Amino acid sequence: MKLQYSTPGKYFDAIKKENVNWPVRRDDMFPYADEKHAYWTGYFTSRPVGKGLFRELSRLAHVADNKESLNVLDNEDHSSVLSKHNQRIQTIGILQHHDAITGTAR
Repeated sequence: MKLQYSTPGKYFDAIKKENVNWPVRRDDMFPYADEKHAYWTGYFTSRPVGKGLFRELSRLAHVADNKESLNVLDNEDHSSVLSKHNQRIQTIGILQHHDAITGTAR
């Protein structure tokens, strides 16, 4: 086995050297059904307002984390800062779950 550090550019250069013809799908694979009369649609077009709000919430959470990290340097009590951080990342994690963001959860 040979392990080496790589980059995306090196990876794609190596693939080109192999001269492999990869299959290309040109047809649409959506919607699909996982049960009789249960179709999955709207992955990329549903809930645009919610997706925008989640993106803004994520940005604001990163701003808050950066600001609070400066407070941690000046304060010896890290527990409240960590608690707020954990609440933020758990909330964002739930909102960005693939079923929540696409609206496919029942």
